[in-house]
Amino acid sequence: MFANPLGLLALLAVPAVVGLHLYRRRVPTRVVSAIFLWEGQESRSAAGRRRQPLHRSLSFWLELLAALLLALSLAGLRGCGGGRAEHLVLVLDGSASMSAEGVIEEVRGEAAARVRRLGRRDRVSVVVSGPTPRLLVGPGAPEAEALSALDFYEPGSGDHDLGPSVDLATELAGGGAVTLITDAFEPEPWPVTVGVVALGQPAENLGITQASRPTASQAFLELRSFSSRDRDATLRIRNHDRVLVERPVSLAAGATSSHSLDLGDEPGPVFVELIVDDALELDDALSLAPPPSRSLELAVDLDEDLQQHLGLLGGRWASLVPDARVSSEPHLLLTSGDVPSTPRTWVLRVGAQARRSVIGPFLVERGHPLLRGVSLQGVIWTHGSALGGRPLVSVGEHPLLVEVDSEQGRRFELDLEPWSSTLHRSPDWPILLVNLAELRRASLPGPRATNLVVGEDFLWNQAPEGSWTLDGEPLAWRPELLVPGYARPGRHRLERDGELAAEFAVQLADPAESDLSERSSGERVAEAPPGELFAELSLLDTLLMLLALGLVCVDWFVLTRQGREGVVA
Repeated sequence: MFANPLGLLALLAVPAVVGLHLYRRRVPTRVVSAIFLWEGQESRSAAGRRRQPLHRSLSFWLELLAALLLALSLAGLRGCGGGRAEHLVLVLDGSASMSAEGVIEEVRGEAAARVRRLGRRDRVSVVVSGPTPRLLVGPGAPEAEALSALDFYEPGSGDHDLGPSVDLATELAGGGAVTLITDAFEPEPWPVTVGVVALGQPAENLGITQASRPTASQAFLELRSFSSRDRDATLRIRNHDRVLVERPVSLAAGATSSHSLDLGDEPGPVFVELIVDDALELDDALSLAPPPSRSLELAVDLDEDLQQHLGLLGGRWASLVPDARVSSEPHLLLTSGDVPSTPRTWVLRVGAQARRSVIGPFLVERGHPLLRGVSLQGVIWTHGSALGGRPLVSVGEHPLLVEVDSEQGRRFELDLEPWSSTLHRSPDWPILLVNLAELRRASLPGPRATNLVVGEDFLWNQAPEGSWTLDGEPLAWRPELLVPGYARPGRHRLERDGELAAEFAVQLADPAESDLSERSSGERVAEAPPGELFAELSLLDTLLMLLALGLVCVDWFVLTRQGREGVVA
């Protein structure tokens, strides 16, 4: 059998060698007394080459055998087991739940066993699932490389769709079988060409499902029980050398508890631990980096009566927003006049000539961060003239809140007559003002956030030019410095010109991964043959080529020696 049958066309070199030897011009050997008598003489045959009896010399057999070996090497000579290499394609679930006690070792063992059952020429591709699928090894890696790569399989991603990873593996398999190794036996969503091996077991677990650090001295945590019985644990927060907070906690079966913790004057990162004996360690610990120092400056340019009417008198807006203060050169200005925005100062203009009052239904752009949590339920809205810009809130075809983004700065127009409207008395008014402030803060120079969840990108706005490194590795500078989301929790250090620029932490905090109660085991074999790959250069191919090269070298030596012996002085 041959991996590349077209390579047999190289066998045409065999009759070519025979033909050259049949029609080789042969000059008889002559013994002369002195070579100088023949200098300047031209020996030229009057006629062309003529067919002569085949002289089966050593050179002939060497050239014939070299042509045959090269042709077999190009054709890819194989044994009777098949002319192509089997391609094993695995998808390993990268979810954090796969790192539960005993599961990760079982997954590595199952994958390694399948790799070891392959033949010497067979190949392996391993895809690890995540928000973005990634190749752990391959495509088409040899056995030794695949076995070594399995040691680097460390699941830690939050809850995600396995579909893109299976799609990538199916492409690599070229229509052949794919095997998904996970911890919940749910074969129904997958086609029959995808085998499913589930190695999970139901387990009781406690975890940290939410964590934040709004200020350097304060942390908020949410703990949740995924257990069928009451559990006791210890919550500890420490820095490098001392314990800052330690308190016992009790969680009833299936309960959630929230904790506000005072970190004192600790300015740096802290490490949070939930000390408890459970099945998943990954959700029992996380790091919290100090929040970025990005104080926001606000201003209100309204007359005193209108400020009081809107509940903004006495710097009320700044008191609603963490780390904000009133300033005469603000980042954000609320006004009723026609004040232009600038690159530094965003503007929210409120005002309208009353024409019509409406109570909805309002069309709200839910995906915009300004309107996160805003419902406008029961609000009476009095509006006037039409606005120009991107509509964010509308009634019918009439825009009530628009966004205008230009080189001069960002601007929001609120078509609202405040005296006859009730927006300022609804819960949506402070939500809208806080959302706007946080939207402006997110655009200030510096890191947008320093405490991220797994898969979330780290972004530094308006990064100054310099030599940047991330955990000691060079990082290409861009004005918008982006670090793609990490697949595992951890703490990271960003430096500029050798000095610390920021530390940021990536945390799991995912209830879907902490809940191990629905994990299960089972197996469904793929109803498809293994994928195939054209066999790459094998040991046999290499030996055939080396032998052919050796024969050519011996032929050259023989011909050279015969040439020297053909002239006898």
